[in-house]
Amino acid sequence: MRLLRLVLGVFLVLGFLVTGLQAQTVKNVLLAVYFDNPDYANAKNAFREKLETDAKKVGIEIKFTVLDTKGDKEAFIARLKELEPTVDLIYVTGTPNAMAVKAAGITKPVIFSCIANPIGAKLVNSLEVPGTNFTGNHCAVREDKQLRALLMVLPAAKKIGKVEVDHGETGC
Repeated sequence: MRLLRLVLGVFLVLGFLVTGLQAQTVKNVLLAVYFDNPDYANAKNAFREKLETDAKKVGIEIKFTVLDTKGDKEAFIARLKELEPTVDLIYVTGTPNAMAVKAAGITKPVIFSCIANPIGAKLVNSLEVPGTNFTGNHCAVREDKQLRALLMVLPAAKKIGKVEVDHGETGC
């Protein structure tokens, strides 16, 4: 399922990169991070590798720029504003990074991943029709589906506990 989402996301990105900008054979993609999380590494690497591979197939070279301000949100927002005119696309992982990009007022297309609740974080209007310059995949699985999967693995379970941490509207 995650691979399918990744492949669909990369096709979406490639569609953007090819449409309307065919004369430009080099596309600039910003990998934006102010709050890093080791759990995001696989998503970032998979996105980067798949985008590079698929772009080559259609004659596009991808130039990646990494913005990592090591937790300094103010510096992140300032640098994002400086870099925006030089990039075609911004990629972020995780709610804190996506919300910082939104706070910067970025108008370029933003692809996100590893976000549990993009609607609650007010990044998109709906999962079907984002209605903003943000799009991507979310990592939330409804609780009823999680419970069904758990019961398939442990059908004899009599008690199941749930530990929940309230992170506000973002869900992360």
